[in-house]
Amino acid sequence: MPDVSSTLYWGRDRLVTRLQIKDDELMNQPEMDWQIHQTDLRSRFKQVFIHSHWTDCAFRVGNEETEIIRGHKVVLAASSPVFEALFYGTLAEKKEIIDIPDLEPDTFSLLLKYMYYDSTELDSIEVAGQLLYAARKYMMPHLVRACLDYLLEQTCINTLWQVLAIAEDMHEDELLASCLKVMCQYPGEMWVNNHEHMGLGTLSNLLDQPSTNLLEVELWELMVRWARDQCLRRTLAPSPTNQRALITQAGLLGKIRFLTLTLAELTEMVEPTGLLSQEEMRVLRQTINKSSSPSALPSGFNSTREMRKRFMSISSRCTRHCLTKRKKYTYGGTVMSTVSVDSRILVTGFEVFTRIATSSDYIMGHGCVSHYVENLVVTLSDSEGNVIDKTKVSGVVAFFNVTQEVNLSRPVWFLPQHEYTVTFELSPGQYPLSDLASIAFSKSVCFRFRQCKQCDEINSDLDVSFINSVIFNV
Repeated sequence: MPDVSSTLYWGRDRLVTRLQIKDDELMNQPEMDWQIHQTDLRSRFKQVFIHSHWTDCAFRVGNEETEIIRGHKVVLAASSPVFEALFYGTLAEKKEIIDIPDLEPDTFSLLLKYMYYDSTELDSIEVAGQLLYAARKYMMPHLVRACLDYLLEQTCINTLWQVLAIAEDMHEDELLASCLKVMCQYPGEMWVNNHEHMGLGTLSNLLDQPSTNLLEVELWELMVRWARDQCLRRTLAPSPTNQRALITQAGLLGKIRFLTLTLAELTEMVEPTGLLSQEEMRVLRQTINKSSSPSALPSGFNSTREMRKRFMSISSRCTRHCLTKRKKYTYGGTVMSTVSVDSRILVTGFEVFTRIATSSDYIMGHGCVSHYVENLVVTLSDSEGNVIDKTKVSGVVAFFNVTQEVNLSRPVWFLPQHEYTVTFELSPGQYPLSDLASIAFSKSVCFRFRQCKQCDEINSDLDVSFINSVIFNV
């Protein structure tokens, strides 16, 4: 005889499961007569896509982790000639489920959303790059344009290598030109990354640029790094002979303007690589010294003595709002400020206050004061106290009681959620400290400041600051 209680429990559980399935189905269904409330074609097609009404095609999307995504042949064919041929062409696909292994499900869903919504929202370079590939594959030029516009807008020193990878992989000349523009606007120390590698086409275009803020020796180093990387990729020993052969084969050597180098750069940066023979080095030295004519250069060497033109540097500035007119003063000594940001930026310097004129300045200037000689030291440290950069500033300051720019000896990357301590060792004299906002914004970057003074009162917090602005690139 069966266990009645168990049978009843099983029956009830099955009933509950059926009800749950029915409820889930109902939740996925739109409300009755939903068309009445959609006032335009776009909103109606959006509802059709969301609820998968009347779908007549299916795709298995992805490689390792796949997902079935459904759609409507007529919508896809109206948006893409590739889908038109796939569904209605002479060689139309007969499979019930079409495999698309070269796209991720999220990317393919974005592609379909654009077809149904007639718009797209991009929120990252990675997503834009993947969608650009899909738009190119399915011949959708309007979506290609939207992806390119987003990537061009996002191209900056902070995203350079990410955008460059997309430009090189997909042979997007417009993106590549934008990346080259960023490369040329800044010195190599601002963007060259030893862990990233550019392709031959990019390097060749970069060496062809008549105007750049890259030093010629930096261009040489980029070429040498490319040759070394190519040797490793081709499983060749990275010897000078193999590197020289690759450089010659690529036609790169003739793009370097050796005659614009100094003898010190030639000796310290070029000769140690071993890429040039002793005879080539001898002729270059003589030609740079102008004891030989450029016509004496070895075949294939660049004979121009004209240096590449320079760009005006482009920097952003985050200036803090002055809260009150209240000021305090420090008489030389050491002043510290802690700075943190919420986005990765490249800091090149700070704007700080200049000294206040004293009675001795008026006496020395016979009643007229206009300038003084500044001597200060700026030390930049990370949250663990490690010194990142130390810059000595010495020079004539045109005015008292204003602000001055203090440029670091080299640009420094500030990372999100890290604190950096900026220490100023001031020369004797009276310097103002102002009541400035502790939070400031510029170029969508949030800056946070915390002040302290290190003098007689060690690390005592102050409610005033010496830093008026941060000079940076994004």
